Amino acid sequence: MTANGAGAAWPSALQLVAAGAPLVAFLGSLAIVAGWAAGASPFWSVPTLTLSEAAAARDAGEVTRLIEREHVDPNRAWPVRAGLLDAVRSATPLEAAVRARRPEIVGLLLRLGAVVPDGPPRAALICLGVHSAADDVVTLLLETGDRSDPRGGCTARID
Repeated sequence: MTANGAGAAWPSALQLVAAGAPLVAFLGSLAIVAGWAAGASPFWSVPTLTLSEAAAARDAGEVTRLIEREHVDPNRAWPVRAGLLDAVRSATPLEAAVRARRPEIVGLLLRLGAVVPDGPPRAALICLGVHSAADDVVTLLLETGDRSDPRGGCTARID
């Protein structure tokens, strides 16, 4: 009704503008929710990580999820994106954790089923830790396998 009671009045331009902003926000919110329901990431994409990338990135939660829920093999080499571990393009999760100097990730991998190989591969992994200046990682690795100490043979840098 109008002020003089003569019937319904049309909204003023100011009222339309004031109602427009919340309407646009509501419609945008609906589009975002519909996108999420359809499996899209409307704000940013979430990159998937290989197990070696998760180990290099120190992401213990992702390491655990990949091994326990996705049943990813913790003992095989996985691709690594350029720049994450310098020039390394493929590494086992243990190699990635050693290169990243992360004893907590090495320990987690060992608890979740990663195995330090015997013989020369074990020595190479320990030497990688020595050359990465990761003393606490080396200490963990020395407690595996035959428990020999190959550090005396770690002369050349391993990349």
